[in-house]
Amino acid sequence: MTASELYEKHIALSVFFAKRFFHKIPDCYREEIVAEARVGLWKACKAFNSDKGTTFSTFAGYVIANNVLKWLEQQNRHASWEREVSFQAPISNTDHLCLGDTLAYEDDYSRAWVDNVLAGSEIIGLRLAGLTQQQIAAHRGCSQGEVSKELSRERRKLKYALGG
Repeated sequence: MTASELYEKHIALSVFFAKRFFHKIPDCYREEIVAEARVGLWKACKAFNSDKGTTFSTFAGYVIANNVLKWLEQQNRHASWEREVSFQAPISNTDHLCLGDTLAYEDDYSRAWVDNVLAGSEIIGLRLAGLTQQQIAAHRGCSQGEVSKELSRERRKLKYALGG
């Protein structure tokens, strides 16, 4: 079977694997994820060797997922998923309820109070800045496991301070 025939026969497989990543991205990027999954399917079609003893679907699944993950990693490095949000914009189909109406007031849990609870926590600041645990570990010269443990301690400290 040629690569083109394999591609046409398994095009739905690429969409199936693309949907697994939809929860990680805003809706406006779904078409791009599907496109990257199809590129991954094409790469799988070109590289598949039936003599190795694996089925095409299994092989293609790994190639598609890897291609989409690489694309997501590249997007996280070069772009932000964040979009501007207006506090006055209505929330979907509600009765004129705005996002600002659903937020707690400054007196409830102020940023200064949270900063006081987490005073001196460089690791939380780095994590909130968008760095991964691996990147924080490289920055601090320690292992990813140590970073994970310290983040867990800081989360427990904040949860305790919030009464949970």
